[in-house]
Amino acid sequence: MTRLLLAVTLAAALVPADLARAQSTCPEGRPLTGDLGIERYRCIGGACEIWTEDRLGSTHVFTTEPRIDRLDPDGPSASALRVGDVLVAVDGILITSAAGGRRLANLDPGVTALLWIRRGDRDFEVRVVPVPGCNPSGLSVRIPGAS
Repeated sequence: MTRLLLAVTLAAALVPADLARAQSTCPEGRPLTGDLGIERYRCIGGACEIWTEDRLGSTHVFTTEPRIDRLDPDGPSASALRVGDVLVAVDGILITSAAGGRRLANLDPGVTALLWIRRGDRDFEVRVVPVPGCNPSGLSVRIPGAS
């Protein structure tokens, strides 16, 4: 009886660990990071990539400032950002720098991120607390003059 009780207790303890491990990765297999609720970026006239790997780990590459193309209406940025806003910097680091792309790709859930945004002719900062997640999941790149 004692062995059976021990086996059941051990099995019950392993189930939550397996669930946590399964939920700690995104569908593509990369780990969860701090998710701002920005579902899609649009780069116009630049060479941009999301979720690439370099010698330091996961990064995004933006050679031009990306526009926010789609937001999660229930995400942490929903009240602070709008579709069409341009992301200029994160935590004081220009988004077009290697350090800025790396910072954006590796935000910590629950730790406030300071975003520098351009909306029309106005620049301003917003604070957003990322949640655990997998976004952004999309990127559109448009070359001016290309159809």
